[in-house]
Amino acid sequence: AANLKFNFKSWEACRDLVSVQFEDDFGVRSWSLPRPHLIPPLANRLNYLCYVHDLLERDGRVGAGQDVARADDDATPGTRIQILDVGCGANIVYPLLAASYFRWRCVGCDVNGVALAHAAGIRDANPDISPLILLREASGLGALRDVPYVDASVCNPPFFDSDVGELAGQNPRTDYGGTRLEMWCSGGEEAFVLGLIRESKVYRDRCGWFSTMVGKKKTLRVATAALAGGEEGGGGGDEGEGEAEGAVTHRIRALEQGITTRWVLAWRWRERERERERTDDGTTR
Repeated sequence: AANLKFNFKSWEACRDLVSVQFEDDFGVRSWSLPRPHLIPPLANRLNYLCYVHDLLERDGRVGAGQDVARADDDATPGTRIQILDVGCGANIVYPLLAASYFRWRCVGCDVNGVALAHAAGIRDANPDISPLILLREASGLGALRDVPYVDASVCNPPFFDSDVGELAGQNPRTDYGGTRLEMWCSGGEEAFVLGLIRESKVYRDRCGWFSTMVGKKKTLRVATAALAGGEEGGGGGDEGEGEAEGAVTHRIRALEQGITTRWVLAWRWRERERERERTDDGTTR
């Protein structure tokens, strides 16, 4: 027994491991995926949502030190936290974790109708949380056209650049799969994140904190510079937390599970902050 090892090189084994983790740790039943859709490591995804919780706690949207699920269960209708998952995929990981662990509402959007149909099947197999999860076919932040307000958006972007034939799945020790839409886009992660930043300005009144996972430090440098309104390298550090000097507040958190490091880049438009500071006579403090 001491010599037994888990075969992370097997896509099927990795899928079954996540299925067991979902059921044992979160009470999510009947989770599965058709090959070769992306298998989400749950610790990394939950860590991301815990950071979103930290941001909302600072804003007073959730109570410090409270059992969040219990607090939200007892919340007045309409005050429950709601987030948007940009690119939920067939695995629907962020909506499932948000609903089962935090009891948050979540809107999941994707451009792949087949993936959304599979995600809907997983959601509907869990009637205790299914009312908390809405699914929409939309690109980027476009789902916000039909949603009055979300407290935060999350995203796991495609990391690789299809224009230059950048390769994915080169880690010989694991096989977590991934379709072309999940793994590649024109311009890669950098172009995708910059597009989210531009799009967020359009929807700045419909979201409290915009955020995305980031896999490359160069993307962090370029993105924080864009948020600061400068050229590459002009805004903020690439670890820890910081403030852009322009119209946007941004923060960065490292996600460190195992030997892989990812980062969460979160930002919000300061027009919203100034609006919250207005006094009754219309002036701004």
